[in-house]
Formats: sequence, C-alpha cells, structure tokens
Amino acid sequence: MSTAMFSELTVSAEKEIDKETDITTLKRCANWGRHATCDWLLSLQATFMMSITPMFCLFCLKAIALYDGSLWECSKSVINAVLSIDSIWHVDWSFIPPITVRSVIIYSCWLSIQLLFWYIVPGPTAFGQLTPAGELLKYKVNGLNCWVMTHVLLALCTLVLHMFPASVLYDEWLNLYSVANVFGVLLTFFVYFKAWFFPTHPRDRVYTGSVIYDMFMGVELNPRLFKDTFDFKLFFNGRPGIIAWTIINC
Repeated sequence: MSTAMFSELTVSAEKEIDKETDITTLKRCANWGRHATCDWLLSLQATFMMSITPMFCLFCLKAIALYDGSLWECSKSVINAVLSIDSIWHVDWSFIPPITVRSVIIYSCWLSIQLLFWYIVPGPTAFGQLTPAGELLKYKVNGLNCWVMTHVLLALCTLVLHMFPASVLYDEWLNLYSVANVFGVLLTFFVYFKAWFFPTHPRDRVYTGSVIYDMFMGVELNPRLFKDTFDFKLFFNGRPGIIAWTIINC
C-alpha cells in the first residue's frame, strides 16, 4: 500500500470518527442527566419540592421560636389552625424574623469576601469532563485555600482587631435566615432568566416546557458569568454555604 493511499484512508477514518462523535454529542445534548420532556407528575414533584421545603423550614423555625423546639406541639397548633376555618385566615406570621439592615450588610459582606477570594486566592487549574455540547470547562481549584483564608481573616477581625464580636453569627442568626432565603429565591429567578436571555453555553441548555420543573432542575448545565470565570454552581455550593459550616460550628 502506497503512502498516499494510506494517508487518504487515515483521513477518511478520522472523518468518520469525527462524524460519529458529532452524532453522539448531539444525542447527549438532548439530555444531560435530567428529563428533556416533562409530564404533569414531574411538574407536580418540582412544585412540591419548591413549596414544601421552605414551608418545612418555617415550620421548624416556628417550633423553635414559639414552642421551645417541640415539633409535636407545633404540629398540633398547625393542625388546629387548618381545622379552624376562622383562624386559617389569621395565621400569626410574627415568628418570622425580619430582614434588618445589619443582617443585609453581614450577608453582603460575606458574599463579597467569598467572591474576592474566588478570584485572588491562588490554586491549581483543573478541567471538568466534556459537557454534552463538547465544552471543556476550566476551574481554579482554590477551595481549601479560601477556607483557610476565611478562618484566618475571621480570627483576625474578631480576636485581634475586635472589629465585631465572634458571636455575630449567633446574634443575627434568625435575621440572616430571612436574608438568605430571599436571596436564594432571587438567585433562582435570575439564573432561570439568564438561561433564556444571555446563556453561557447555549447548546448546553435543556427546556421541557414546564417553567416550574425547569426552574427547579435548571436550564443551563453550567451557568457562568464574567467571561466564563464565575461558575454559579461551584461558587454557591462550595463557598458561601460549605465554608460557613465550620464557622457556624465555631
């Protein structure tokens, strides 16, 4: 077999491989681990999760605030309210902590510090798996370094500089609960509409036609901002929340 013929066969084989790869990629684009179509049952499940979860948190908060943490006593009060036609329209919502200026400032500073560390704290670069649309996303793996920096900064501000008491999280716990929930709802709507109007990777989107289900599961596989440098999933799963766990325990 001549060299020219061998080269021609090699190029032809590579084209066939590329064609098969493109077909596989297109098939994977249709569904990246979630339903590409949605029936009424999935919509109902998503509605249940998005409504019952915050209501259960409020239920636990009411039990702590009004019934010394007794879930049984709180359950009896809820049942009595439901059974009473008059009182169901006069539910006492005073147990829900208000959003204060101080709690908004604390939460905003917390997010800002984590965002700053996201960019300035060094860490090795890693790559994720190929997305269904064939995107190879880059990540700066500096989570552990940010965790250390956060605790060092907190110790410096509270124990050395005495800028605020170390009990600030405990003191503002209930108010921060309300702020975090409102922010979470707003973030959910923002990411949903971002997928419609300015997606990061348009081919890595999945729409089912159910607004509730798409909002619950997410439309974009990897929503990002700022020239692909800010990853919503990695930041909000790993920084404001998980890093705060050890601070809460402290």
